[in-house]
Amino acid sequence: MTVSALPHRNRDEWARRGLLWAAVGILVAQPLVSLVEAVASWPGPAWSAVVFCVVIGPAVAIPAGLFASRRAPPTAQPHWKWIVLAVAVMGGWSLAYFALGALSEGRGMVRLHTPLDDLIPLWTPSIWIYLTYFWLMITPYLYPGRLTLRRAALANLAMLTVVGCAFLAMPVVMDRPVVGDATLSRYALSILQASDPAHNCFPSLHCANALLAGLLLRETGTRFWPLGVGYALLIAATTLTTKQHWVADVGAGLAAAVVVWLVVFRPWRARAGPS
Repeated sequence: MTVSALPHRNRDEWARRGLLWAAVGILVAQPLVSLVEAVASWPGPAWSAVVFCVVIGPAVAIPAGLFASRRAPPTAQPHWKWIVLAVAVMGGWSLAYFALGALSEGRGMVRLHTPLDDLIPLWTPSIWIYLTYFWLMITPYLYPGRLTLRRAALANLAMLTVVGCAFLAMPVVMDRPVVGDATLSRYALSILQASDPAHNCFPSLHCANALLAGLLLRETGTRFWPLGVGYALLIAATTLTTKQHWVADVGAGLAAAVVVWLVVFRPWRARAGPS
């Protein structure tokens, strides 16, 4: 039986799982580029690395993932509402990030440099892991399980409030090194530096949203949520090895994610069903 011949609910379930595994494919493919760049150089132009990450990765992951999850119980939550939330989260956070950066432009900036920052080297191949943040951030919404739409939206609004107030109250600027474009990873990092405000630093939004995504995976009910949390911590490490953030930014971002999760989901309470 083809997917088009399945009942509507089953087609919706296949689409939901397909999107999830597409994100997983990208989450796996981009670190592979980091590994290649760490030992040699990418064997092709920049566009070939993009194709590998966003086309080849999902092309391998989707059929493998659908086969592996073919007996998984379906979720009853409407798919389109979660897709809208995922798009709103990615677009809304990007808009808010640049808007807050514009509001802080020209103000007195703080530097949170510590001796520990000097001990962490610049490792440009980690930029590919750093960029997987966007895919990890929306992964919980692609297959939400027992996560409810209201709680997911509330967690994002709470995070926006915490981070936005911190950005406006104390603009922190990062001294970013000039990396050039001698390698594919340096080229990618230089593009990021050219488009990313250097003063939206404290707390690290990258770290906050990545860890929140890992904790939201816990709320979906998947037993693999520790992998999401571990991957979020890996992304947090790359904010340091790409010299996008100070150590203090990272600690504050991770702390913000934990606080928002504790306040919104109150994990110490016994579950009494969706709310």
